[in-house]
Amino acid sequence: MKKKKWYFFIAGGGILLAGLMISFWNKGNAEWKKLCEVDSCKVMFENSITEMTLRETVDHPEWVEFQDKDLIEMWISYFSDLEVKEYSAIFENEQSSNGGGRVVAVRTEQEEIVFVEYIISDETMIKIDGILYKIKEKGNTPFEETYKIAVERYGIRSVFD
Repeated sequence: MKKKKWYFFIAGGGILLAGLMISFWNKGNAEWKKLCEVDSCKVMFENSITEMTLRETVDHPEWVEFQDKDLIEMWISYFSDLEVKEYSAIFENEQSSNGGGRVVAVRTEQEEIVFVEYIISDETMIKIDGILYKIKEKGNTPFEETYKIAVERYGIRSVFD
């Protein structure tokens, strides 16, 4: 009877190990897809963007907010062509030596989607809903340009206001 228990234990461990190996293999072979195909981003393409917030780093006490159609259009154009590939569902390092990644919060009529941009090993990555995605390079984001224009138009918001 004890031998049967060991067989079940070994068989269960083998099945679990095989499942983990398949899961890791599938992550490494993820396909490039348009940002609009990412489940947590679909609402952004199905509804109008009403407002955006930009923050230079995750822990930065200052940010800009805007509702300007011309600035939002720069981001829509960028997001529409953006291709991503799932890199990791486990990403714990929110902070880095420079204060973490840049934050782009997009509000629609339905919900808010937050993107955090990181540079890891010379690759640009974005974190969406706890999942890290590689970005297929297509040039710089409109972050600096829209941030600068929003500051000129509205000033900087701060936790100290």
